[in-house]
Amino acid sequence: MGLFSKKKPAPQPASTPKPAVPKVNPEDIWNTPKKNVRVKESKFADETDEAMTEPVSIDPDTIKKKMEALERELEEQKNKPANYEPIGSVKDEEVISAQTKYEEQYLIEHEKYLESHKQDIDAANDSDVERKISDMVEEHDRKVEETKLASGNIEGADQERIASGLSELGVAKDVTLDADYKNISEVGADEVAEKMDELGVAKDVTLDAEYKNIEGISAEDAEEKTREFIEKYEQKKA
Repeated sequence: MGLFSKKKPAPQPASTPKPAVPKVNPEDIWNTPKKNVRVKESKFADETDEAMTEPVSIDPDTIKKKMEALERELEEQKNKPANYEPIGSVKDEEVISAQTKYEEQYLIEHEKYLESHKQDIDAANDSDVERKISDMVEEHDRKVEETKLASGNIEGADQERIASGLSELGVAKDVTLDADYKNISEVGADEVAEKMDELGVAKDVTLDAEYKNIEGISAEDAEEKTREFIEKYEQKKA
């Protein structure tokens, strides 16, 4: 049977025991002799030998007592009521003294500010000043010329040339002397009525054989016209 034909598992090798952790004696740590180390304060300093300081053990009872004392002090400070001392009157001498100190400090700071923003005007170069003045004068003249060109230089026009130009214009034509001239204000009402009669009556388009009122077009006619338009458009597009 399959149930009884199962192989036995192979025996596992015995586990190797873990190495024992070596015990450290605290006395060996505290009683370790001092060691010298090489110390260099900076990259420019020479190396020196210094002995390593031994750690100082602290008594747990001492730590506990100090913590208890600190907790008591904090509790006392927390439960202590606030103490406000009344502000006494300020004497005139104190006000004058404070004002004097303020003014003295203000003068000192003001002098510092003036010194930091002071410019040495005497050190300016004469040639540089002349060049800047020349540039300013040229810029001003250029602006004046641009203004004259923009305004048409009207101020510089010669009065004689203006008078000569006006004389060449001659006298304006008197349109009232034309044969076709007619003042609109002189047209009478009778003349207006006569001209209106000559116009006749407007043509009655409803009497034309091809006239058809848009309201009288049936839905079938509208559909037929739409179909004809689409066919014509498709033919042109092809």
